[in-house]
Amino acid sequence: MQDFDVSVLHYARGEPAWAIPIFHFFTVIGGGWPLLWLVPFAAQRRTRATSLWLAGAVLLTTSLVNVIKEIVRRARPCDALGWCSAIAIASPGGYSFPSGHAAGSFAFAGFVAVRVPRWALCAGLYAAIVAWSRCALGVHYPSDVLAGAVLGTIIGVVVGRVSRPASPTFTSDPA
Repeated sequence: MQDFDVSVLHYARGEPAWAIPIFHFFTVIGGGWPLLWLVPFAAQRRTRATSLWLAGAVLLTTSLVNVIKEIVRRARPCDALGWCSAIAIASPGGYSFPSGHAAGSFAFAGFVAVRVPRWALCAGLYAAIVAWSRCALGVHYPSDVLAGAVLGTIIGVVVGRVSRPASPTFTSDPA
């Protein structure tokens, strides 16, 4: 797996060069800053529960990612490979597997896909760009990103389903 990761990373890191500023932007916002956008929604009665469930999904994902990172303890490619310095950002330090950016953004996308399906494509595209930015900037291996994406999607979808309001039950019996 390491050989595959290194070969894909060799191709992905810094490419395409014109997109590096875009990847930098998405990696910054993918670090959790969009959660601040939930504050006004959490303040409104109508959207409070959904906002808190979404924040909970991302926080649960982040917590699980941190536990897994401490167990696996995989060094980041920019810290382990001589040719792979980080691009446009400093090495975040810490461990690499799984990617917290990928996990958090895919938790968001999974939750949105369940709760607001018309926004699923946009949320998924956002998550994919955040995740790929981590490889393009040299701070994660592709398998880190893939594992984070799978973990985040599962948590986002499960929390999205658990948090849905119960559907009314209709019967044909008027009694």
